[in-house]
Amino acid sequence: MATSGTYADAQTNDSIIVEAYERIGKDVEQLNGGHARTAMRSLTFMFSDWDNRGIKQWTVDQQTLSLTQSDVDYTLPDGTLDVLDVSLRRSGVDTPIALMSRTEYNNLNDKTVEGRPDRVFIQRNRDSVTMYVYYAPENSTDEIVYWRIRSLQDVGDPTANPDVPRRWWDAIAAGLAERLHMKIPAGERDSMWANVLTVLKARADDSLYNAMTEDRERADLGVYPEGWAQ
Repeated sequence: MATSGTYADAQTNDSIIVEAYERIGKDVEQLNGGHARTAMRSLTFMFSDWDNRGIKQWTVDQQTLSLTQSDVDYTLPDGTLDVLDVSLRRSGVDTPIALMSRTEYNNLNDKTVEGRPDRVFIQRNRDSVTMYVYYAPENSTDEIVYWRIRSLQDVGDPTANPDVPRRWWDAIAAGLAERLHMKIPAGERDSMWANVLTVLKARADDSLYNAMTEDRERADLGVYPEGWAQ
């Protein structure tokens, strides 16, 4: 029998919600707007938790920042969680520059001295991320090119697609099923509630582990003593 030959399947938030409710034994014919709202809220909290669980490859992207002479601080785009690698681009040539700690930046005697930037400090604020550049840019033509980790996008409405690739679909459904089972009111819990929760948690943890383990870089990492030829 011929295969489909396509890779276009997509899941919306509402289809994942239905799958999660089915996994906890809920009759989907009884689902209403209240069920959808509580599930969407649980998805939002779950995505917030996932932002704290390592690097997800599809949330890493390259950004370019235009420097302004003498300006040392720059607010990075919405959704930025952190910065991985940084280069200074001058006349089309990229030169790696270093990330420094808060203490290193604080100990700089004069943070306004101008020159060719060779390091940056990343300050993760509550609602934004700020990049502090040192030396202060000596022109307005250089650019900072950096790879950032961004947050998962907002869940959106029930008909939206979640901001995850296909290989993470089961992790979403399994994690949501566990969270929805936890929210069953105490008065509606039967004698098997705790046992079912244990099974659902194990499945959610296993599925998330599988997704995170697969979602990794596969390039070889070479570590060399300083001064050795590569």
